[in-house]
Amino acid sequence: MTAVAEETRHELLGELESLLADMPPAEQEVLHAALARSRRQMPGATDEIALLHGAMKVDGLALTFNELAAATAKPPLRKYPDAPRFELPRELVALEHPLQRVLTARASRRDFTGEELAIETFATLLHYAYGVRKTSAAYNLPDFPVRFAPTAGGLQSVELYAIVNSVEGLPRGAYHYDPLGHAVELINEGNMRRKLVAFSTRQEWLHYASVAIVLAVRPERVAWKYGARGYRLMHMDVGFVGQNVYLVATALGLRTTAFSGFDEDPFNRMLKLDGEHEFAALMFPIGAREAGKGTTAKRDAAT
Repeated sequence: MTAVAEETRHELLGELESLLADMPPAEQEVLHAALARSRRQMPGATDEIALLHGAMKVDGLALTFNELAAATAKPPLRKYPDAPRFELPRELVALEHPLQRVLTARASRRDFTGEELAIETFATLLHYAYGVRKTSAAYNLPDFPVRFAPTAGGLQSVELYAIVNSVEGLPRGAYHYDPLGHAVELINEGNMRRKLVAFSTRQEWLHYASVAIVLAVRPERVAWKYGARGYRLMHMDVGFVGQNVYLVATALGLRTTAFSGFDEDPFNRMLKLDGEHEFAALMFPIGAREAGKGTTAKRDAAT
């Protein structure tokens, strides 16, 4: 080892010792467990991604099958009881296009007109993207909700929010979607267009989205069953819901694209999320098509 390498090593050790000294015992235990698991699962890991992947490689469940049989899941639906509530239309837009045509037409597009979305279109998008299609007995609960998107263990780690810029009958602002009641709850009122741009590396096209669907995740909903592996699973859940957003938007004749290039901390604050127990993972800006570019999946598939 060269003198320079030895000096660097001592600097790193000193910084690590300082960081550990500032951490409470509970956090030190968590860090120790994650690092020990990573070194055990991937002993040859040499970069950040490999080390993190090793820490999330957990064999089996976080509890025994007997414990699982007696367990009750974390509440799968979040509520904002003090927020202004807006009921959505129960009569939805019919999704009549064959699946093959919708799959062929689906693409990432961001050329929005900025025009107002009909409230029925908005309601249809939310319902079929991640609404409740039925309830069933599960996890020792008689009426556990079942959604239109699959999730790990059926535990629904994703919450759906909407930043409304221009939707018929709704004040502008950030909303939470209540899928069981088929309503939206206003959690932060105001014009969010410029904030969307400012928090997203100045992507000016975001200004013209009529609405932005935000998929946030709640780790506790999967961690109690899957342990550290739940971190990987909840991001798979985001992908499942995200594909629904793509397909339903396409069937409704709308433009959308998956977007993750936002500054997470101010974005979470805009949605009133704490950034630890719940945080934004993926956004889908959505808007109407430009004139002359068609309004249906059938016409999109042909162009």
